[in-house]
Amino acid sequence: MDRRIWNAALFLTIFTIVQLVTRQSGAQTSTWPTPQQGDYTIHNFHFQSGETLPEVRMHYTTLGKPMKDASGHTTSAVLVLHGTGGSGSGLLRPIFAGVLFGQ
Repeated sequence: MDRRIWNAALFLTIFTIVQLVTRQSGAQTSTWPTPQQGDYTIHNFHFQSGETLPEVRMHYTTLGKPMKDASGHTTSAVLVLHGTGGSGSGLLRPIFAGVLFGQ
């Protein structure tokens, strides 16, 4: 294949992907509840290995309010974990959250 045609095809492919991602991650037009953030601290945390930490702090984001069954167990929760280097904010973009939490 001619090098110019190959470069043009590659450019169009990249351009199309960027356009799709930009449209899907643009302004949030969500149908899910407004995210609420909070912190949780665990004191004297024990690992399975026997090691301990005096304190573990967790930051979290919730959507909506938990619904409980007759015995008091939460039945509406979904736990989504992000990678260790991320903040989790990408999980609230329409491309992900729209599919998981949208109506």
